[in-house]
Amino acid sequence: MELAQQNGVVTILNPAPPTVPIQGANHLEVLKKLLAVSDYCCPNETEALQLAHCYGHIAPEFDPKKGNMDPLLSTFRQCLLWLSNQGVKHPIITMGSKGTVALLETTKIPDQLPPDVSIVHTKQLRTGILANFVILHLSAPTISDAVDTTGAGDSFVGALAHFISRHPNLGPVEHIRRAIWVASQSIRKAGTQSSYPGRNELPSSLFGTDEFIWPTI
Repeated sequence: MELAQQNGVVTILNPAPPTVPIQGANHLEVLKKLLAVSDYCCPNETEALQLAHCYGHIAPEFDPKKGNMDPLLSTFRQCLLWLSNQGVKHPIITMGSKGTVALLETTKIPDQLPPDVSIVHTKQLRTGILANFVILHLSAPTISDAVDTTGAGDSFVGALAHFISRHPNLGPVEHIRRAIWVASQSIRKAGTQSSYPGRNELPSSLFGTDEFIWPTI
């Protein structure tokens, strides 16, 4: 990952499953090295809380089973800021049917946000660097015929990598929105890789240059 970043390649870290500190093993040093060379880091809600709690001494304020959005965003804000302070340029936390939260620079936010995206927090300083950051909540579409959520997180990361590499000019908000939509379609089938939709199963507008409007499912 260090070599990739040194040569201008975008790096994505999917920390699943998260490492658990073991006495005598220097997990924190390894984790920090990985995070420092990660352009994107995409843990799910459980992994984010474990990482930040184990290494960042953040006391979890939210039980994912209860689904209360305000404490969730409060706790995940801490996780995103911790990941950002470790050097991750675009920390993202996936939250299943609740969508994702992401910390992005304000310069990368479009003037007009789509209706499924909202700003939940702003931060003006990060580790002494003058810059403006916002935390966004990006909703997920409601899937009434969900069958199996296994592998949805991997579907999200794979789709995110595709849109970043093949459509760089769309910007991170659209990259994340479209990856959410692809992942949401994967839960309509059983299995992991077998549930991932092919391009011919997805709307052509998903791969266009205009803002993607969610089709009616």
